[in-house]
Amino acid sequence: MDVSDSDCYRYKRFKPGENIRLLEIEDAVGDDTNETIISHLRHACLEKLDDVFMQGSRKKAYEALSYAWGPTYPDDSHLSDIIVCDGEPLKVTAHLNLCLKAYRETRKRRQVSKYLWVDAICINQRKLSEKNAHVQRMDRVYHEAQCTVIYLGDLDSHSLERLRRTLAGSRTGTAPTLDDWLVWREVLDMTWYVNPCKA
Repeated sequence: MDVSDSDCYRYKRFKPGENIRLLEIEDAVGDDTNETIISHLRHACLEKLDDVFMQGSRKKAYEALSYAWGPTYPDDSHLSDIIVCDGEPLKVTAHLNLCLKAYRETRKRRQVSKYLWVDAICINQRKLSEKNAHVQRMDRVYHEAQCTVIYLGDLDSHSLERLRRTLAGSRTGTAPTLDDWLVWREVLDMTWYVNPCKA
């Protein structure tokens, strides 16, 4: 689907008292894990979101996503994939699209909140004043989430098993092998993006 900027998603302004958008991803209709992401952006007040109790502490009823943005370009050519948000096309990176599809599949099994905070989508990236305001509370958004879901990319099952083994070994005092460390290098070599903001 080729989408021009004029056909792309238009962010709605926050109403008084609203200060966060949360992404709600619909379940896939069939068994095709590659089905287009259909979603909705919900406006809310972070301070008034429902609380849930997780491991003895009060958390909000959403999850936050951490993932590798990859390279970005001034002409937005890095936004190569399309998801549907509130019935409109929304351009995202290929990596984020894969991430959202993986999240949609695992969410069914984990039976967690249907709301997800994703910086690239929940913050209007074209509006500098909004980006600056959100940067001020980003630590709170991650801290108050039920959990932060970390997407490591399209690692094969062998690499994932090595990651699990290394993490389990760190809890039991078992030293990781060279093979275990190589998978961490693969993860750390991914392009991680820190969203720069000018005050």
